[in-house]
Amino acid sequence: MRHRLLFCVFVCIGLFASLGLMSSHAADDFYLRDGQRVLFFGDSITQGGGYVQLIDAFLTTRLPEQTFEIVNHGISSETVSGTSEIDHTPRRPDAHKRFARDVAAWKPDVLVACFGMNDGNYHSFDPERFAAYQAGVQRLLKRAADEAGGAKVVLLTPPPFDPYRRKTGDPEARYYGYKFAAIDYDHTLAKYAEWLVSLRSERQPVVDLHTAINRHVAERRKSLVSYSVSPDAIHPNLTGHWLMAQQVLEAWHVPGEVDRAEIDAAQGTVQADHVDGLLRDGAALRFKWRAKLPMYFDEQIDRPSLVLEQSAAKLNRLTLRVTGLTAPQYLVRVGNTQLGKLTKDELAAGVDLARFETLPSHAAAKRVWELVRDRHKQVYGAWRKQIALDEQPSADAAKRLTPAADPSWQAIRDAAQPIVLDIRLTPVAP
Repeated sequence: MRHRLLFCVFVCIGLFASLGLMSSHAADDFYLRDGQRVLFFGDSITQGGGYVQLIDAFLTTRLPEQTFEIVNHGISSETVSGTSEIDHTPRRPDAHKRFARDVAAWKPDVLVACFGMNDGNYHSFDPERFAAYQAGVQRLLKRAADEAGGAKVVLLTPPPFDPYRRKTGDPEARYYGYKFAAIDYDHTLAKYAEWLVSLRSERQPVVDLHTAINRHVAERRKSLVSYSVSPDAIHPNLTGHWLMAQQVLEAWHVPGEVDRAEIDAAQGTVQADHVDGLLRDGAALRFKWRAKLPMYFDEQIDRPSLVLEQSAAKLNRLTLRVTGLTAPQYLVRVGNTQLGKLTKDELAAGVDLARFETLPSHAAAKRVWELVRDRHKQVYGAWRKQIALDEQPSADAAKRLTPAADPSWQAIRDAAQPIVLDIRLTPVAP
């Protein structure tokens, strides 16, 4: 059953390609640059870290020859506006109070900020709270320019609040707030998101998570009315975090293709890096391709959601194209692993090998994801223990273990390197 589900995720890739739906950005379009530090700043949704970890794992496998330091400095309950519910004890912390210690002192090249979920205080839309949010965001942009070395800021609109998952919490609640949210609270967040999007310019990226995720949920609910990516109305599950990650990655114009090899069997020529040992025996063909790893989609990520968002077609294609074959149909093997049967026409058009669950690259990519996830948990936990000792935010609190000196980071780098696929195409009867 799981094989069929995975196949469904990727089976439409040929159609997407023919319709021109796959991203094919040039390397110069990619927002990040090799060696940059990218710091994520936000509330509990960022503290949860799923989308941060997924982005890190994606960049690690897609660009193994480059280095990006991904830092998660999200802390739950925070606002960028300084607002708080009347009955929130203690008062919600203001993220600006730790900006010097947790952002400026780290000198990020890119600052990704995701605030808003808490800033409306779970009330219906209120102009005063909205004004405080606008002022808080504008102050964040100014401080990034003045105090954080001119870090480029990527603003994320808050993910949606799901009223279908709203929990009443305190049955004696006298005020709207986290304990008893207003049923129309997502309308408040929509107003915040609309304003953030109005700030978008060539120099100021804004990724609209709120609209994209709401649209996704509405589409999924056409066939499954109980569908949600926020089990508690607020915090996304791993599917929700992937939707966030995908929106950011697409906005950054990441390379959508994992790797590509094009072979002319008739001429014995190769258009690809790292393809060796091309041998033809009658109608059969064998070669070794040192290919990059595709992104591993964790089993907790909803498969129909991946299909709906065209995640594989847009961001995870491992393309093999073989022309000049003579037999009508071929059995495709990688080492001792059988992938499946493909016609010569399918191979000539180009096949996404990542659609096959048994491709050895998936096991290697899964290992990278597990290592990245574990390292983030360890590094984040160590950072929280460290700052707990500092009563006053200060630059001195930015002492840390750099990736270059971190054995777990090097293990991830090693695990993310391309692997050799020993590919055999053997003719079979149709």
